[in-house]
Amino acid sequence: MNDTAAFAAIDYNSEICRTVPFYGELYRQIAETAKLFGNAPVSWLDIGCGTGKTAEAVLGKVPVEKFVFCDISAEMTDICKSRFPFSEAEFLVSDISNADFCNDFEPETFDIVTAILVNHYFKPDKRKSALQNCFRVLKAGGLLITAENFAPSGKVLEKLYLKRWESFQLSSGRSAEACRKHLERYGKSYFPITVSESLDMLRECGFAESEVFALSCCQSAFISVK
Repeated sequence: MNDTAAFAAIDYNSEICRTVPFYGELYRQIAETAKLFGNAPVSWLDIGCGTGKTAEAVLGKVPVEKFVFCDISAEMTDICKSRFPFSEAEFLVSDISNADFCNDFEPETFDIVTAILVNHYFKPDKRKSALQNCFRVLKAGGLLITAENFAPSGKVLEKLYLKRWESFQLSSGRSAEACRKHLERYGKSYFPITVSESLDMLRECGFAESEVFALSCCQSAFISVK
């Protein structure tokens, strides 16, 4: 496990579903949106691919020309290699926030880029670099779908939203101690910003259109068009 990841690779699938509300539903909506997008077959870059949940959701439902699994963790990409040994797959260990990330690809390579539960690990300058890199590798008219923990706009809502998140985790079978430790990561291991700040940053990076894609407890998802 890297220094920021919430769970070790071996535990990720079981723990994330008990931690993030509507986790499976988010991926269902991503697959549905990609299917209706209109560019087929698509070239797809999945940043922070983890154990391959995005690929699991879309492969077989969306025609794919190329699917690139990218993660900062070699352990995660190795899991994806074992799960998805098909000719259209590529695997990359890299940090999307690094300035040289785009050296791995030609500009405007991908129809769709996804970054699910990734950007909240970056402080603002690196978050913006990550989004700019996504913008560079997307084709004109391409889609970026991101999802991340967000910061409520004030302390009262922050307290309420964190309580809701704790309640979900407890009802999903996590222990009180596990919930406490996870919520203590807020602002320390990951760095949420508000929904409006996220939308502003996407527009600053050059995206022509950006909207909220999904919202629950302390997680938000955004869809952007280059």
